[in-house]
Amino acid sequence: MEGLRQPLLDPSVRNYEQNNLININNGNGQRESLVTEASYKLNANIIGAVVGLIVCIFYWHMQTCDRQVVIWFLLFTIFSCFYCAYLASFIKTQKISNLAYSIATYPLDLVTIGLFIYGFIIFSDLTEECSLSHPFPYYMMLIILIIQLSTFLKYISCGILVLMCIPVVAFILIREYQNRPEPEQTWEDFEENVFNNLEHKTLDSEIQKDYESCCICLVDFEKEDRIIVLKCSESHHFHRECIREWMLRQRTCPLCKQAVVE
Repeated sequence: MEGLRQPLLDPSVRNYEQNNLININNGNGQRESLVTEASYKLNANIIGAVVGLIVCIFYWHMQTCDRQVVIWFLLFTIFSCFYCAYLASFIKTQKISNLAYSIATYPLDLVTIGLFIYGFIIFSDLTEECSLSHPFPYYMMLIILIIQLSTFLKYISCGILVLMCIPVVAFILIREYQNRPEPEQTWEDFEENVFNNLEHKTLDSEIQKDYESCCICLVDFEKEDRIIVLKCSESHHFHRECIREWMLRQRTCPLCKQAVVE
């Protein structure tokens, strides 16, 4: 019995079960929030589909208002019915995943924006006589357009935000491009253009006293030694072969660490 109970007391098993429980709860919580959101959208689209259907049935042959008003309501009704069926299938079944529902929101919003733009063009051409003779479709269309405006403005604000960020991103990229380090020369180019142009000296008995030792190899200078004096300071002088070996690895002065340039 003690052996059978041991896995239940193992901390790793306990932590694994707790993590699984947390993941399940998080998934259920996300699903519930999406279902609540879908329920609100479903109710709104049912009302919209009913209103659109009423307009299409009772005002199909109206002459005073623009005929395109009824056509717009017909398109709106068809879209609302399709949207209702999609939302109902998401709420009632598990066939549509949370990710698929979130992704499908974007093309559906684009259709809503298209209906808003088309409806706004139609509504802007309506006359006052239409609002007096057929107030129901006129004001229902106005209310629906106002509701759809929220979806339109959401994407407009995102677009404006992106346009505002483009100059900032471009400035950062240009600055990084300008401040990027120059590619290091190959040793052959460096030796030909920089190293060979440094001050070269051959020590003789008269000047040897001004130069004591090479700080790279720590050997005292002797007569006929070939040395190089760097441009950073007259006191920074080294055996030619020593400084050459040094610069094969790093092209800086061994004493002050300044870059050796032309």
